[in-house]
Amino acid sequence: MIFALSFLYGGEQFVFTARTHSQNHILTYDKLTISPLMRQRSKLENKSCQIMIKKSENGDTYSFLQEHIYLVAECFMGEKIRVYDYGEQSLQLANYQTDATALPVYFTVDFKEEFVTLTLLGR
Repeated sequence: MIFALSFLYGGEQFVFTARTHSQNHILTYDKLTISPLMRQRSKLENKSCQIMIKKSENGDTYSFLQEHIYLVAECFMGEKIRVYDYGEQSLQLANYQTDATALPVYFTVDFKEEFVTLTLLGR
């Protein structure tokens, strides 16, 4: 059944999120996450990205995405990001915090001969 849904929607579906936190201009937390979707979403055909890497013969899609997570992040660089920036300063103390979170990006993965296509899905 999962194969049939994957074929119907044009590829396996995943969600990408990212979060970075810095305190006093020093990075304290940085995490990129990719997870499979639990329910199918409809496609938006207007935005896609290609990664020029072949998929290995014996690996699954999730392992491939985890291995190349920074390339996937580059594909979604222009998507919506929420930024919280806080600064407090006195004569002897300064405290600055910045929290940047990439809102969830839903996408499909389609493997071709020489490259991989990531296509955005509706929110």
